[in-house]
Amino acid sequence: MLDSSRERLAYVLLAVGVVAFAVLHTVLAHWKSQGLMSEWGFDLTFFHNLVWNFSEGHGYRQSATYHEPPGIFAETHFEPIILLAVPFYKVVPSLTTLFAVQATLIALGSIGVFRLVRSGGGTALAAVAGAWLYLGWWPVWRVTMADIRPLTWALPLLLLCCAALREGKHREAFAWGLAACFSREEIPLLVIGLCAAAWLWRLEPRGRRRTTAVLLAVASVVFLVGTTMMRSNSTFYIRPMDWIRTMLGGENPDGAMAQWGHSAGELLGTRVRFLAEWFVPVGIGAVLAPELIAASAPMLVYLFSQAHEWATWEGPYIHHSAPAMGLIAAAAAVGWTRLLTRLPVERVSQMCEDRATRLRIAVLSQPRPSFVVWLMDRTGQLDWRSVCRGASVIAVLIGLFAAEVLVLRGIRINQEDVVYSRWERHVEGEIEPWRQQDERVLEAHRLADQVPADAVVMADWHTVHLFSGRLYVYSYHQESPDEISPGVGEPMLAKAEEQPRWALINTEDQPWMARAEAHGLIPRDRGGDWVLYGPK
Repeated sequence: MLDSSRERLAYVLLAVGVVAFAVLHTVLAHWKSQGLMSEWGFDLTFFHNLVWNFSEGHGYRQSATYHEPPGIFAETHFEPIILLAVPFYKVVPSLTTLFAVQATLIALGSIGVFRLVRSGGGTALAAVAGAWLYLGWWPVWRVTMADIRPLTWALPLLLLCCAALREGKHREAFAWGLAACFSREEIPLLVIGLCAAAWLWRLEPRGRRRTTAVLLAVASVVFLVGTTMMRSNSTFYIRPMDWIRTMLGGENPDGAMAQWGHSAGELLGTRVRFLAEWFVPVGIGAVLAPELIAASAPMLVYLFSQAHEWATWEGPYIHHSAPAMGLIAAAAAVGWTRLLTRLPVERVSQMCEDRATRLRIAVLSQPRPSFVVWLMDRTGQLDWRSVCRGASVIAVLIGLFAAEVLVLRGIRINQEDVVYSRWERHVEGEIEPWRQQDERVLEAHRLADQVPADAVVMADWHTVHLFSGRLYVYSYHQESPDEISPGVGEPMLAKAEEQPRWALINTEDQPWMARAEAHGLIPRDRGGDWVLYGPK
């Protein structure tokens, strides 16, 4: 009876964590976009424009970015999973709906962590602790706030695929693995790595699990080869030899970093800190499942071969690490249960040499966690070496969590100098313009509200997402300002399907203001840093 009540409590706590995470990050992402603090405004517009067109019956098309032509097999990336959001968007057509879909999907990754802990022999409450650890993991927070990125949607799918493989549920594992492949073109590489990791697990039923892993790996290879044959640019980011050459110093890192105002030494320090932020909350648990870390190797190699600061949590490309991060979370869940709740095969074989020992194992394995056996020697007495090892593990875990809490809350060095917390540095700074109702932000929204819903409009990259739910929307910053002249006989936007009749132009972009006026648009209103142009 007690066990069933704990099970119910565990499920309630898991559901509360998922809902709380989804609601919180939906609100944070909404505030961030409304405050004009998006990572890339025209990428956010691109995905919103795709979903809007499909929900309106216009097919898989968009107008927001020139370098992303419409069509599943023509875009820079293969990301048809974005269509998962269409039914929800049809009910509530809003950019916030897309934020809610993304936040909910990433929150559901905690279910994969929960199942991984349970499959390793952990109790229901221990599994909830692992799930909540995932939901509170700082990298998960940052990835969820990185605008709309279908690549991040692979994170929960890989976790659920990992859990199904570990449980021997071959049909479910195949479904999650296939769904993950539709997130982006490099995901099949991680699915193949995950299958290789599953091959090493010594859990029953062995033959069934290995057959599932082989079939899923073969399907991933076929999927990867098929999309490569059908796409013209499938290797846009899948260039392992280039990644390895960069990591081994085959390119000039100082020269590559100079354009961003940094040195290669600074980049190395940033990457070390970045990697530490992965492993601080999960501790040594991930190291105890090295096969899953190896499965994430393709994405890790890519991540640390980028010669610019965009590979960090503070940059606009933080979503690239999300799929590998899912496997690191899986490694932590598997590793900690291996350490605390599963009895090693070697120890079992030693302890089963006589009947009395077998009876003792049978008694201990029922009401108590099996890690108790780790603290005993073959005679059933307390083994102080094992106790010291266990105490060391607990001390390391406490130290890691203490460090995580200190970094999250901020550390006061003395009465004058303060190291700002992550919330202050990376969250509060992004949502403050909207929460504080900054006058500049309010003026941008006031001007945007004057544009008709069916108008063809162009804007700068800070405000273009305010117009994204329409048929034609453009960011004029995609064209070089050096090539802009007021020429009356040429189109305002050379690559646009339809020429804009409305424009929200930043006051710093004087050539674009002159071009808009040369094409018959007149200033309708001014506010903040922008001028709104429209027809006479």
